Amino acid sequence: MTKRLIPRLGLSKMSALAFAQFVSYIITALTGNSAFSTPSPTLAALTAKLDEFRQAITDANARVAGAIQLRNQLRIELVILLNQLANYCVVAAASDAAVF
Repeated sequence: MTKRLIPRLGLSKMSALAFAQFVSYIITALTGNSAFSTPSPTLAALTAKLDEFRQAITDANARVAGAIQLRNQLRIELVILLNQLANYCVVAAASDAAVF
């Protein structure tokens, strides 16, 4: 029986800045990685959403009206993208923990 890989991201306890750093790390780790050559969602889509999220963090810190709500919404969208990406990685790794 093959063990099924289940990614656990633990994102809910991260601050906004730590979360942005984590997403950036994931993007860097997957860029050019031949084991995960066609990620879904694309790294470009993830990077674009991360850029929006970082701007929302800056705006929220500057107390721009509506920025906190936008930051929170963008975080939810990034979590959805990361979950999709994690599922892609599990499939691409064919449940091989050494690749994953």
